[in-house]
Amino acid sequence: MRWCFLTISVLIFFSCQTKKVQSPQSGAKKSYQFPKDWVGEYTGTLLIESLGKPNKEVPMGLVIQPTEKDSIYIWQLIYGENKIKGLRDYRLIIKEPENGIYAIDEQNSIVLDAYLLGNQLSTRFSVGKAVLSATYQKSNEGIFFEILQGDSSPIHITGGIDSIPKVESYPIKGKQTALLRKKG
Repeated sequence: MRWCFLTISVLIFFSCQTKKVQSPQSGAKKSYQFPKDWVGEYTGTLLIESLGKPNKEVPMGLVIQPTEKDSIYIWQLIYGENKIKGLRDYRLIIKEPENGIYAIDEQNSIVLDAYLLGNQLSTRFSVGKAVLSATYQKSNEGIFFEILQGDSSPIHITGGIDSIPKVESYPIKGKQTALLRKKG
C-alpha cells in the first residue's frame, strides 16, 4: 500500500511540473524500426535547466546515418551554432537488437551501453560523482531528447523498518530537453 502511495505521489508531482519542451504524447503509439526508421538529420533547441541558475537555450542537432557496416550507424550530436566545435561524432553499435541492447561509442575509449525499450533508447552512466540518464524517444513529431543529471550519493535514506525496504533518494540537479524535428 505504501509503495502504491509513493508511486502515485511521484507521478502527481512530476505531472504538475511546467515544461517548456513537451515529450511525445503517449497517444501516438506507432512502432518504429530502430535504427532504420530513425535515420535522418534532426534539429531543435536544447533547453538547459540547472538548480539555482538561469535557464539556457542552445541550438542542437542529431544526425543518424547508416555506414558500410550493418552493425554501425553514425550518431552525431551537434551543440551550438558552431557545427565543428559543437560536433560529437559518435557511433551507434548494434549489439543484440533482439534484446534491445546497443552501445554508443564516443570514439575516444568511452562506450556507453544503451537499451531500446519501445521507441526509447536510454543510457545511464556516471562521470566523476555525477550520474546521468539520457533518453532519445522517437515519435511522429521527431525525437525527444532528455538528460537528467544528479549526484551519485543519496541525500535521504528512508524506510528500512520492519518489512519496509530501505529507499535512497538521489538529487537531480539539472535537466536538458529538446524536441528534435527531422529536416526535409
